[in-house]
Amino acid sequence: MSTLQQIYDVILQGKRNEVEALVKQALDEGQTATAIIEQALRPAMDEVGERFSRAEFFLPDLILAAEATKRATAFLRPLLADGSAASRQETIVIGTVQGDLHDIGKNLVVATLEGTGYRVVDLGVDVAPEKFVEAVRQHNPAVVGFSALLSTTMVNIPRTIDALREAGLRDGRLLAVGGAPVTQRNADEWQVEIYAADAGHVLEAGWSNVGYGQYVILDHGNGYRTLYAHMSVIIARRGQAVEKGTKIGLIGSTGRSTGPHLHFEVYKNGVLQNPFHYLP
Repeated sequence: MSTLQQIYDVILQGKRNEVEALVKQALDEGQTATAIIEQALRPAMDEVGERFSRAEFFLPDLILAAEATKRATAFLRPLLADGSAASRQETIVIGTVQGDLHDIGKNLVVATLEGTGYRVVDLGVDVAPEKFVEAVRQHNPAVVGFSALLSTTMVNIPRTIDALREAGLRDGRLLAVGGAPVTQRNADEWQVEIYAADAGHVLEAGWSNVGYGQYVILDHGNGYRTLYAHMSVIIARRGQAVEKGTKIGLIGSTGRSTGPHLHFEVYKNGVLQNPFHYLP
């Protein structure tokens, strides 16, 4: 069994105390940090997500796998030079909003993203709106994530979004909101928009019978198509021409969904691609 396969297996098993030794062994064998991420860590976390969605894995399994992946990524990060696969990923800024000290869910998201090679700027807990503004201005992220566990602190999500808007930093980036009290109504009220990843035209817009709920498919030419699913509101219309950054809908939880979010897919000639390479 190859060392990369062993890394894949220990991630699935959540053996966080074994993963660093295997990563070091793979490096000693001549594997690059990027190869370890792309051929072992990322596929392992993809499989964890699939098993979780099929109820074959549960929250403790997800947490252990994410922690193991985070340890491996922390070990590899100093070896990822500019121009590597990881350094080309879009940046994500995330934090728990002001007044809230809960971070288990946020940390799980951070570990999962970092474990699959993405650059995450974690602002921690009790993050004031001005700190979000400062981080967005400094790092220019493609995505900004807001977490809140309490209904009393959830009100600081729209306040922080307003702070970004007032600073001229809201447009052109995706927003992600989450936490136990966050509902579809909240996402609608906060106008968490969905934007076209690139110019093209609307190929499909409507209701999906395969679990996507309200969805839009854009055709960008040259074999590229993007899918945006679980929308609460569809703004784009079939046949409409769109530019990169055109608002096409609002975040929702329609179809087979456990909460408000955007399901985003990129296809090239019918083959599913890594979507982070195509974020606006």
